[in-house]
Amino acid sequence: MSVLAKICEDKRIEVRRLKSRVDMATIQSHPFYTKACIAVEPNKLNPFVIAEFKRKSPSVADINLNADPAEVAKKYIEKGASAISVLTDRPYFGGSAEDFKSIRSMCSLPMLRKEFIVDSYQIHETKAMGADIMLIIAAALDAHEIKDFYDLATELGMKPLVEIHEGAELDKLSFEPSMIGINSRDLKTLKTDYSRFETLFKHLPEKAIKVAESAIKSDKQISELHAFGYDAFLVGEALMTDQVSLHGA
Repeated sequence: MSVLAKICEDKRIEVRRLKSRVDMATIQSHPFYTKACIAVEPNKLNPFVIAEFKRKSPSVADINLNADPAEVAKKYIEKGASAISVLTDRPYFGGSAEDFKSIRSMCSLPMLRKEFIVDSYQIHETKAMGADIMLIIAAALDAHEIKDFYDLATELGMKPLVEIHEGAELDKLSFEPSMIGINSRDLKTLKTDYSRFETLFKHLPEKAIKVAESAIKSDKQISELHAFGYDAFLVGEALMTDQVSLHGA
């Protein structure tokens, strides 16, 4: 079983348990559920950097396990981040909904909930947490799920970020997403291939916001990928370990 398959299997069990504790009426009663989302508006002049709060990952056991979410987000904002991403998966990434909420309470930037979405329940939960952007991982879902989840997230006012890591996953899309990401890390093997950013770019929808994800370790790479045509950049580990300043982006 691949790493991604195992994560999704465990996530489905987690969601079933959560459903038994928190009903939909409770989720929909949260103030954020009916609040308008913050617009995601990259421009061609400056890179739109989505700075990620990330404690650990299956490939790196300790990025910064004891980091304070609000303090890290404050640093990201001071560095000039355009948006903040938060990993909310606990078993594999050490994250939580509490991490997201801690940052949301002090952050006026758009926020991405980085999670393995396998059930529509999580989409309602994501909106109630105050997310503006929601991740949809194409490799984890079938074509119908991708479309249904995309439509629901859009209906709730969020910007869905559809993530792919190989060309075959584009064949699952029966629509043109408004925001699409290329993840250079294969979530099945955890290997990164920086060349994916170039080889897959020409296959992306022309009008979509194009996001480069993973393996970005320097301001120079951000600048080069921006010049190549990418609009936004999801950077986690390199920011958590101060390898990227954002000032040179």
